[in-house]
Amino acid sequence: MLYDSGLRDHNYITELAARLANKKFMDRRQKSMAANSNLQGTNSSAGG
Repeated sequence: MLYDSGLRDHNYITELAARLANKKFMDRRQKSMAANSNLQGTNSSAGG
């Protein structure tokens, strides 16, 4: 499919795939960190 649309440079396709994978990882990591900080905030306020 990518070859049909003119994206024939293997290095370019590899770079796109790596960027997309990194973006997905960072998005999931930020959501996880936000969820953890919400839980910590709830636990610390409930303990008082």
